[in-house]
Amino acid sequence: MQPPDPDDIPRERVVFDASVLLGDRRRRLFAAADLNYYTGYWSSWIISELVRKRTEWIAERAARDRCDRREMRRRLLESRGRVNALVDELSHILKSVDYGQVPPANVDWLQDRDDRPVIQTALAAQADTLVTDNSTDFPCGQRRNGILFLGSEAFLNSLYSTFPDAEVAIHQYLHEARPTPNS
Repeated sequence: MQPPDPDDIPRERVVFDASVLLGDRRRRLFAAADLNYYTGYWSSWIISELVRKRTEWIAERAARDRCDRREMRRRLLESRGRVNALVDELSHILKSVDYGQVPPANVDWLQDRDDRPVIQTALAAQADTLVTDNSTDFPCGQRRNGILFLGSEAFLNSLYSTFPDAEVAIHQYLHEARPTPNS
């Protein structure tokens, strides 16, 4: 069975938080988007969060390893190449929206101000679902502002349930296509 034809069915509109874009399931999620199982979105805020988190990880690991300045610089340069490749690839898979261009919405339920642009991205994309592994601020299974919050595993399980051929198609895609950056 072939992946859905983009013109045959209305596709779910999905926004990904940076926690998912850097997570263990990212390759399967990217493949599913590239195979037209849904339309994925992100924003400049989510891109900057992805870059910031990746950089923090490198710096924290270097500090734990007690790296000198030269080794820290080497690791950061190496990471920059991976991050640039990841952002480039995702730019071909995810559509960008302006999180600042949304109608007024009550997002006061969010405690972390850094999460407001994430929900605003979902609102700007008119998303059905926000996929995030941050269940503290975005309680999985709940719907807020008309947007369903799902963790990456729950989202994939839902996708496999909706499209029974998806798991096999994604597996084939990943083994036939070139590996994604940061794999």
